[in-house]
Amino acid sequence: MVSGNHWLLMIEWFTTIVLLIVAIGTPFQYRLFGLVTPSEQDRGLKFIRAAYAWFIVAAAMLVFTPIYNFGIYMPITGSEVPFSHAFFGAYRHALTVGFIMMMIVGVSSKVVPTLSGVDLKRANSLWPTFVLLNLGNLTRVSFQIATDFSPLAYRVMGVSGFIEVVGLTLWGYELFANMRAGKRLEKQSVWVNAIREITPKTKVGDVLARYPQSLEIFVHSGFTPLRNPVLRKTMARAITIEQACRREGVDQSELLRELRQMTESVAQAPVVSITRTRPVELK
Repeated sequence: MVSGNHWLLMIEWFTTIVLLIVAIGTPFQYRLFGLVTPSEQDRGLKFIRAAYAWFIVAAAMLVFTPIYNFGIYMPITGSEVPFSHAFFGAYRHALTVGFIMMMIVGVSSKVVPTLSGVDLKRANSLWPTFVLLNLGNLTRVSFQIATDFSPLAYRVMGVSGFIEVVGLTLWGYELFANMRAGKRLEKQSVWVNAIREITPKTKVGDVLARYPQSLEIFVHSGFTPLRNPVLRKTMARAITIEQACRREGVDQSELLRELRQMTESVAQAPVVSITRTRPVELK
C-alpha cells in the first residue's frame, strides 16, 4: 500500500497457497478420513471430518479469489474494482461456520457427554444438526456468490441463517440434556456393584466404584489423571478399559491381569464380623 505497487499482493496470494497445502495435508497427517475401529467411532467424528472438508473448501476459495475477481467478477459485472465483497464474504462463512463452528459442535458433542459420564454409544447421533448445518452453510456460500449476478439470490441466501440456527438449537438442547443425564447418573450411582467379570469392555468407572482399591493399580499403570476425583466421576464412567489402554499406550493384558488378581484377593479375604453385646452394668 505504501509503494502503490499492486503486484506486491502476489506475496499474500502465495501465502494462501501455503494455507491450502496445510489444509489438505493436516487431515491426512492425522488419518482423519481413514478407517476407524468401531470402539473409537462416535457422533463427533462426522462433524470433525466435515469441518476439515470445509477448511479445504475455504482455503481453496481464498486461493481462487484473485482469479474470480479478475477473470469472472469484473468481466461479467463490469465493475472497475477488482474485489467482490460477496465472494470474500462467502469464503469467510465457509471458514467460520463450515470449519470453526462445525469443529466446535464436533468436539463438544464428544466432550460434554464424556465429562457427564454418559455413554457416547447411547447419546443422540445429532444427524439432524449435521445435515442442517451443512445444508445451511452450502446454501449461504453458494447463493452469496450468486448475488454478484442476480439480486434474487438474496432471498434464498437469507433462508440459510434460519436453517443453521435450527441446527444449532437442536445441538444446544441435546448437550443440555447430556449434562442433566450426567447429574442423574451421579445421584443414582447405577453402576455400583454391577461387575461380574472385568473385561476390555468394562468401564473404568465401574471398576473404581466396585473396587476403590483398584485406583492404585490404574495410577501405577499410567492413568495418573484418575487421581483427580472429578475425572473419576465423569470421564471414567464413559470410557472402557480397552479405549483407555489404547489412548494411553498401556498394555491391556497386563492391566487386566493385575485387576483380576486384585478381585480374587478381595473375594478370598476373610470376613470379620463384629458382635454387639450389652454393656455390663456395674453395681
